[in-house]
Amino acid sequence: MKFLLAPLRIFRGPIIRLRVVGESMSPTFCSGQYIWVNRLAYKMCRPKAGDVVVMRKKRGKKLLIKRVAACGNSTVEQRWGRLFCNRERLGAVHMADVFMDNGEVQKKWQVAPAHYFVLGDNPLYSTDSRDFGPVHSKNILGKVI
Repeated sequence: MKFLLAPLRIFRGPIIRLRVVGESMSPTFCSGQYIWVNRLAYKMCRPKAGDVVVMRKKRGKKLLIKRVAACGNSTVEQRWGRLFCNRERLGAVHMADVFMDNGEVQKKWQVAPAHYFVLGDNPLYSTDSRDFGPVHSKNILGKVI
């Protein structure tokens, strides 16, 4: 699947260790790999595009690891098999091998203030904002360090 497990007993501290389960962030993070998460990283600042975060879906209990692709007050569109944020192509994220279309907007998401559009690095095996929409900042647990 696309979630994380917390193998350590200390889950309330500012830095926690989690184990990646699934291939949604491959090859950046592989299934079975341990990561460290700074739960205080976003107390003083906001996530920015490119940050890798641990988060929960709306009302979800499972933790997910995803990369922030777009921040609040943005428009994300899927066309030509690729994603665009405010009409600029999201460079590292492409789905040309997954989705082909004629260049017309296939899907469109409005990212509200305090929300984030998150994606897995491996689009074939990722459940992300393309499926469940932008994520509110209160659902972001911390930054992967």
